[in-house]
Amino acid sequence: MSESDKHRVFINRLTGAQQRLYAYIYTQLGPGPNVDDVLQETNLSLWENADSYDPSRPFMPWAYQFAYNRVRAYRASLSRSRLIFDEKLLAMLHETFTESPLAGDSPLEALQGCVERLSKDQKQLLGERYEGERSLTDLAKQLGESITCLTSRLHRIRRDLARCIQGKMAAEVAK
Repeated sequence: MSESDKHRVFINRLTGAQQRLYAYIYTQLGPGPNVDDVLQETNLSLWENADSYDPSRPFMPWAYQFAYNRVRAYRASLSRSRLIFDEKLLAMLHETFTESPLAGDSPLEALQGCVERLSKDQKQLLGERYEGERSLTDLAKQLGESITCLTSRLHRIRRDLARCIQGKMAAEVAK
């Protein structure tokens, strides 16, 4: 394969992967403008490393590894700011994406379906925390809860979402 052909294959695979990369990053960071920023950084990393891509191998596992590294770098840059998912859950979501034979944006659809299954109170709490970007302190005061209690509630919701996503993805594979 000529260098020109390798370049063309890489560009086609990269452009075709945008929805899946977005879904992957969204699943790990939640809603917000940070998803677009991390996707952009991932694309830059992929482009900078295009020469190391072997066109005879699957593109998505290779690309997911770059996205995973960019998500981790973004999370590290937050330092002591709120973190959307803990490291264990982040690794579990990464594993779900990289081991899944599914194409398209099924993981994002699974996440959306799982969010729909949450109770009204759980959806409202997630919305306040992540879409409204409210601090734990402000949210705990508003709800009359301790930060520890609120953190535990959010952790349980995120854990349940991860399990739900894994279940939906496993069911898709079993079809």
